Amino acid sequence: MEKQYLEKIIICPQCQNARLQKFADKIICLACAYNYPIIKGVPVLVINYKDEIYDGQINSSEEAEQWNWREKILDKIPKILFKYIFFATYAIRDFINQAAKDFAPGALILDAGAGECIYKKYFSHTNYLAADLGVGSNFWNYTKVDFLADLEKIPLRNDCLDGIICSEVLEHTSSPDKIFLEFYRILKPNGRLILTVPAGGGIHQAPHHFYSYTKYGLEYLARMAGFKIKFIKPEGGFFKYIAQQKSFLREILISKFKNAPLYLKPFYLCWLSIHLIYTPFSLLFANALDKIDHKQNFTLGYLCNFYK
Repeated sequence: MEKQYLEKIIICPQCQNARLQKFADKIICLACAYNYPIIKGVPVLVINYKDEIYDGQINSSEEAEQWNWREKILDKIPKILFKYIFFATYAIRDFINQAAKDFAPGALILDAGAGECIYKKYFSHTNYLAADLGVGSNFWNYTKVDFLADLEKIPLRNDCLDGIICSEVLEHTSSPDKIFLEFYRILKPNGRLILTVPAGGGIHQAPHHFYSYTKYGLEYLARMAGFKIKFIKPEGGFFKYIAQQKSFLREILISKFKNAPLYLKPFYLCWLSIHLIYTPFSLLFANALDKIDHKQNFTLGYLCNFYK
């Protein structure tokens, strides 16, 4: 809680009172006497929090190795390859980067479900706050966030934020309607919610994966909470959707190769080689062919801009 602007807007999620006192290892609400621990330097503003705060030190899993390898690749490859091969990730990050430029210097922004705060670099001109519940991936470093919070009970005052970023988070929440209401509550009038959600892509961060979304579901959730809709844009159409789903075949083939009897390994190795050669071309063709899909009912996800 070193950021002074955070101290001015934070409240107790138990009683919604702003009378909080910070100590070295905890924060106490002076109104209801509820204690919130500070773990690894992160205020845990969650009622009855019992989980561990992962700090990026658990990195031995295969999933962690794949994630770290992928992030290193994305940081180094030329923009043109990023755009046409990792088009889903590029679309999301470019969308948030462009949205960040529309916020005025000094605007107060919350990255809700920030994870490892990969979007922080886009908001250097603003007062950026990051919050997460910290239960998604045990190899992520959640100590980068400013506080831990349940998005159904965000510990911030009413009408205090200029903007909220919520990217690829809503599918991991069991009650998105409650979260939309919370977002609306803490945004200032005309404040904006920049949201991305998947429409398909497989289960991840299990068991914390509950939904995939359609534009009609997003319209309903936004309007139910009181938001006005600037736009809901699909992340590409049918051909990008199919190309992206085919990329998951690599994981299946690698798993089969590792566990197959010795006499079957050449078979799976052959299929894996064909797949690895074919995939980049299928992704490039998908970008070209996707232009003929005008309806885009099959899409990887949605990019949304809502305002209060």
